[in-house]
Order: sequence, then structure tokens, then C-alpha cells
Amino acid sequence: MADFQHMVVSGWREWLSLPEFNVQKIEAKVDTGTKTSVLHTSFIEPLRKQGTELWLRFGIHPLPGCSDVRMIGFAPVKERRLVKDAEGHSEVCFVVAAKICLGEHC
Repeated sequence: MADFQHMVVSGWREWLSLPEFNVQKIEAKVDTGTKTSVLHTSFIEPLRKQGTELWLRFGIHPLPGCSDVRMIGFAPVKERRLVKDAEGHSEVCFVVAAKICLGEHC
């Protein structure tokens, strides 16, 4: 049974933070029907850390319409996954884990 006392009410668009990537404010579309989210990046550079572990270095534009503001993320790859968009186009995407915060809730 859900613990309704600890649930957070949100709109379909919210400002979140990604503390592990030093992003204090990024606009997000909230979809309660998914277990993962997509982070739009300006570039992705796969690299091997310590020779074997695959990591990603990627650019994040946290503010809509401000392409001159870019943060750099760095995270280990958890997996690669085939993702289909609404039109049925498939693409292999990298999956990383990241903490997200909505207000005081992380």
C-alpha cells in the first residue's frame, strides 16, 4: 500500500536538480508511468576508466533556450538499452544512474 503521507505532488513540468552533476536547476517533464528518464545531452563521449569500466562524459544544457550555459556530467554506464520513440524509431542508448531532487525530496 502506498504511503500517501510521504508522497510529493508535482505538475507535468517541474524544476529539478541533479546534484551529482552540479546542476542546480533543470526543467523536466514528469511522467509517472515510467521507471527511467531521458536526459538530453549536447554531446556524449564514452571512455574507459581504469582500463575496463565504461564511463560517459556528457554535456547538459540545463536552461531552456540558453545554449551558452553547459554543465558537464561524468558517470559510469549501468547498461545499454534499445529505446523506441513514439514514431517507432529505435536507438541504442546509454543508461546511467543519477540522483534527482524535486525541492527537498531526492
